[in-house]
Order: sequence, then structure tokens, then C-alpha cells
Amino acid sequence: MAEHHTGANIANVLLEAVEEWKLPSSPPLVTDNASNMVVAAREMESAIHVGCFAHTLNLACGSALKIPTVSKLLARMRRIVAFFHRSTIATALLKEKQQLLNLPQHKLIINVQTRWNSAVDMTCRFLEQQPAIFAALTSKDLRGKEKDLSTLSEEDITNAEELLSTLTPLKTATVALCEEKVPTLSIVLPLQNQLLSHVMVAREDDSGFTRNIKAAVSTDLSKRYHGVKMKLLIATLPDPRFKSVPFLSDAERVEAFQSLILHAAEWFDAQSGQVTDQAQPTENQNVAASEPTLPADHESNLEPDYKKIKMDAQAD
Repeated sequence: MAEHHTGANIANVLLEAVEEWKLPSSPPLVTDNASNMVVAAREMESAIHVGCFAHTLNLACGSALKIPTVSKLLARMRRIVAFFHRSTIATALLKEKQQLLNLPQHKLIINVQTRWNSAVDMTCRFLEQQPAIFAALTSKDLRGKEKDLSTLSEEDITNAEELLSTLTPLKTATVALCEEKVPTLSIVLPLQNQLLSHVMVAREDDSGFTRNIKAAVSTDLSKRYHGVKMKLLIATLPDPRFKSVPFLSDAERVEAFQSLILHAAEWFDAQSGQVTDQAQPTENQNVAASEPTLPADHESNLEPDYKKIKMDAQAD
């Protein structure tokens, strides 16, 4: 786009694309969670606007990385890694220590501010190479090479291990979403619920450091998708992996199944209308065309029996 990336300008580009590609009006829209994309979805009156779940996880983890104790720890590791990247002497000495300690000949990774999972990668590689890093930094060959450069303390190492343990499941979820070759809309709510109700729940043996990380992630993640929850449930229910939707209450489960049935009936009506229109004879045709009709009690059948749905859900 040559214009400024405002919500209105983005909406105009999207509407032009819809018209050019002859798409249905008000198509579903999946974007990141930026405010201009939210405005664009509203301006183009999109039927449903879903924030990318991978980007949502990125924002949730980003809030955890902004915690002062976490950001200071990452800054210390980043400073050490940057020193080894910058100094050829330090790099050569690190390789020597890796060989002596029988460690993998891996290069250190430095994180990128815009990619939270790079912080996990940096921490993982740093902990893997911690013995070699410590041996290199305390060697007489590097003394005085860099001012105020020191190894991590025991508390820092413990915090780094806890940071890695807490955020690794989120990275795994992000990678899984990015590698999917099929639509992933049905997995958004189950994955969000799993993270909030199990992975990010504080345990009795968690340290204050870990509790703060989990709280920051949970707070950010729990405020997402409230406005489109029912539409996401309609995508989740037909997925055989999640059809029992155990994370819903009985009342919520019945409401979700009712909504799914109503949407299915509306789709059936729309498809029946299209078939009818296509089957109508032209003026020059002397054929009798029979219109497909719905049962007389079709409307009454749209309301499913509460107990039946509840029993079916429990049976699943």
C-alpha cells in the first residue's frame, strides 16, 4: 500500500479485492490484533473478524517478557551473547571450551525484540552452553576484554530455567499453528482454554518469578475472543476432536449446539433456494419443475430438545 496503513485505507483495499475476486459480501477476516486491522474489519463490515491466534500468543508472551525481573534477565543474557558474537577471540575460546566439556558445537542465539519465541531460543541455547560460557568468561584470556561483563548468578540460572519451562508450551502451540496445513479455527478456543485452565495455572511449588510470568500471560490471553466466542464454537463443534467441548458448562454447551443447528438450517435453506432457482424452467421450456420443499414442521424442528442435547453431550 502506498497510502498510510490506517484502518479506513486498509478497508478500502480489502473491499476492492472482494469486488475484483467476486467474493461474497462481508467475508470472514483473519488478521493480527493491531488496532488498524480492527478498524478495517469494522469499516468493511466483515461478517466475522478473528485475531490470529499465533499473534495473540505473541502478545500474551510479550507482556510476560516486559516484567522487570524477566527483562533484566534477558538483557544480561543478550549482553553476554552479543559479546561472543562480536569478539573473534571469545568465539574461538568458546569453541575450545565446548570441545573440552563435550558440548554441542552450537553458536549462541541472540533474541529479536519483535519475536518473543527468539527469547525462548536464546534462553534454551544459553542454558545448554552455560558450562562453556562460564569457563570462557572466567578464563584469563578474556579478563578485561569487556567492562562490567560477568557470568549469570545461580539465581539467574534458576530463573532462566523457570522461564524456559513456563514459555516452552506456548512456543510449541505457536509452531503447531504455523505448521498446520488445514484450517485451524476450530482449535482456537480449545487451545486457549487449555492454556488458561492448565498450563498457565499457578501451582503450589511455583516460585514468585514463575507465578508472575503465568499471571501476565493469563491476564492478556483471557481477554481475547469474547466478541466472537459463539462463532468460534460453531467452528469447534463439528471438529471430532472437540465435539464434546468439555470446557463449557451444560448450559453453554446446549446454547452452542442450538446455535450450530440454527446455522445449519439457515445454510440448508440457502442451498435449497439456489437449487430451486436453478431448476426453474425457462419460458421456452414446457417442463414441469418441482421445487424442493422443507417439511411443514421445519421451523418447529429448529429448536432442539434441551435434555436430548444434554444427554448426547454427556454421552460423548
